[in-house]
Formats: sequence, structure tokens, C-alpha cells
Amino acid sequence: MKITEQTDLRLVIKHSFIFVYLFLFIFIFAGFYVSFIFNEAPIWFGLAFILIPLIIMFLIPRVVITFDKVKNELKIVTKRLYAKQITEKYNLSDVRKIKIYSSTHMGKNGLKKSYELIVEMNNQDISLNRGISTTTSGILVSFMKPNEVKVGEKVATFLGVDFRMEKSPSFHDVKRTVQDSIAGFKN
Repeated sequence: MKITEQTDLRLVIKHSFIFVYLFLFIFIFAGFYVSFIFNEAPIWFGLAFILIPLIIMFLIPRVVITFDKVKNELKIVTKRLYAKQITEKYNLSDVRKIKIYSSTHMGKNGLKKSYELIVEMNNQDISLNRGISTTTSGILVSFMKPNEVKVGEKVATFLGVDFRMEKSPSFHDVKRTVQDSIAGFKN
């Protein structure tokens, strides 16, 4: 997630997957090399190196999010190589605040923290991550400011609305809520 254009009246955010595409092209090249030039490996091995990255490339969405004050519009355009473009439009005057949901969980390699950028509207919440969240792990969890937070702060400043970080409820919070609910049924 990266801000690619920002003026006083317009802010554009894009989900960029350049490094993913570069990595996939390396696999495709390796597949062609193994299948057609090297000729020592079975053909299915090279074809797997070609087909799997191609399938992944077809599944990865390209997302462009535009906040336009002139049109008073939040527009989210999602494109995939295999499907037609999906365009969502929302009224900018309905935006109440920008939120970041963060959740912490234990992973195989230690503590992991995930972030999701949310636009809170009058009647709904809209995720700007579009199924793609940033996860940090290790020692960086405590010290690194994730990209979603940086982008969220800039969007909130651009729109003149509040910005807030929200954490997922802890085990203690969930336990207290369940206990309060059960106590309410007993009364």
C-alpha cells in the first residue's frame, strides 16, 4: 500500500506488487530454462515452475483507491488479469474517521502483528487492505511503524477526520464480556 499521488484535492493509494511479479517472473524464467534449455529435469518439473507463478499472477489483484474532494468521492477500483474491473464508489462526506485494526498473535517464529486500514463511514466500515494485510514479526513488532499506519495518518489529515488505532480484544476482555453476558441471563 503506497500513496502515489497527493494534492490538496486528490489522494491516490495503490497496492503495488512489483516485487511479487519480479519474483514470479524469475520462477517462470527458471521453468523455461529447466524445461527447454537444460533438458536434464523432467518436463513436468519445468512446467510446474511456469504454471504455478502464472496462476498466482492471475489471482493477485491490482487495487487503486482514490479520495477525490472535487467529486466528493471515495473510489476503489480492483482489477485482476482474468476478471473485469470492479469499481466501488462512496460519498466522502460520509467518512467519520480512519482506523487501524491491529491484532497480535503468536506465529511459528514468534510474535506477529497484523494491520488493517479501515474507513469508518456513517453506516459501514470499508477495508482498504482488500484482503492484503501487513504482518510484522520478531523484534520489529515493537519498534517499526507499519505502512498502513503511515498511510492512515495521511488519509485522515487529508480528509480532516480523526485517526485511531484499535487493538483486537485481549483474552481477558473476551472472558469479561462472556461473564457479563451470562450474568445478564441469570438476572
